[in-house]
Amino acid sequence: MSSVIKAFLMYPLETTSRFDLYSEPRIKLLGLLIILIASLSLFRKDKLNSFSLIVLSVAVALFQGISPPLGGFYRFLYKNLPGFFIYREVHHFDSLLLLSISLLLGSSLDTLAKKMASRTSLILLTFLMLILVSFYGYPVLSGDLNGFFTPLNIPSYYIDALNYLEKVNITARVFYESGYLTIYSWHPPHCVTENVFYLDPFMPSIVNSRNAFAATTLPDYARSQISGIIDSFYDGNINALRFLGIKYVVIDSADSTSDSFPVEGLKLRKEIGSIKIYEVENSLPLIYPTNSLTVLKEDKRFAFLNAKNSSLFVLEGQSPFSKNVEFSSKVNISWTYVSPVEYRVKVNSTGPFFLVFLETYDDGWSASSSGRIYTHFIGYGYSNAWLINDSGCFEVKVEFRPHVFFYYGSAITIFSIIAVSLLVVLEIRQRNSKSEERSYNHL
Repeated sequence: MSSVIKAFLMYPLETTSRFDLYSEPRIKLLGLLIILIASLSLFRKDKLNSFSLIVLSVAVALFQGISPPLGGFYRFLYKNLPGFFIYREVHHFDSLLLLSISLLLGSSLDTLAKKMASRTSLILLTFLMLILVSFYGYPVLSGDLNGFFTPLNIPSYYIDALNYLEKVNITARVFYESGYLTIYSWHPPHCVTENVFYLDPFMPSIVNSRNAFAATTLPDYARSQISGIIDSFYDGNINALRFLGIKYVVIDSADSTSDSFPVEGLKLRKEIGSIKIYEVENSLPLIYPTNSLTVLKEDKRFAFLNAKNSSLFVLEGQSPFSKNVEFSSKVNISWTYVSPVEYRVKVNSTGPFFLVFLETYDDGWSASSSGRIYTHFIGYGYSNAWLINDSGCFEVKVEFRPHVFFYYGSAITIFSIIAVSLLVVLEIRQRNSKSEERSYNHL
């Protein structure tokens, strides 16, 4: 747990576990000495100091995390403020601490410099502060962080595997299970904290237990299903892969989990170096129609459900249906990926059917046709599904509607920039006009 004293030490809580130097009391005293010098700025009253003190107070308060007395407020922000989950570790507030302390320290040194009687005293003060700050921040300033920031020399076959997956796959998921700390033969002796497939921002969605645990918006049911995938492999069952929309399984022979994968149901598509890329046979596409809906009275592992007939499984209470539904419609669809927030589905149907979209469920997803919005509910305990009770040839638009706020926000931002720019130009012109008028009157 953090404390107020630790907040003023100006380094992350995990630093002492990496650098023994910062565990010594003398080094901690140096850090507190810097704070003591920075506190001299309290005798100087100006807007910059007031701003710095406000930032420092907020940073120290948040640095306490769930510790009293503000732990309840921290929990409230974590659960209710969008995006605050990135501050789940209190050392993420280090930047605020360092910013405020740096401003206060500079203000204090400026005050002391103005009171120095001689130039020699000023040079001596500057030299001592450089020594103090440099010695205290030596590990960071030197760049030697016990190999923590050592550049990775990733073998070319990893890049080739990434390029291959990007070429053959746009919308399907990829299963690649790797531990948080993985030691590869090509990168001794330090562990790679994230397996290399996470380093490419254009990689298709990666599915594994660690990502499932970290995904705060993922329904608990899907999280438990993903966590149980490896167990289902030992049973020789890959149904969970199908229901989760996973089309490819990537195996690295360096991973301990590679021996647990079954051969049945997985077709080897590509072998690049130590990387093996398998395709899941009969995998479910991202968007597909079905005439069958089965209500599950209790939670069941995907591994034990029958995936052959593509029936849509729903948990009791997560859909408007209390019993199984079976249609006899003939349905053909083709869909187009427009963007991550929009898909177009062309439909030719003789009657009602269910449209399944294996993206994580959110109220913001909608399916509509000619202004008509279809009934939206949760499929498979985590994905999106709609009852399409139309027939004939028509187009369904699947979109994430909250994205329109992005366009509204962009428009408002552009308008604000233009308005402010015009006001600045007008202000400058008015000042120039008044200046010219004064000059003319003076003449």
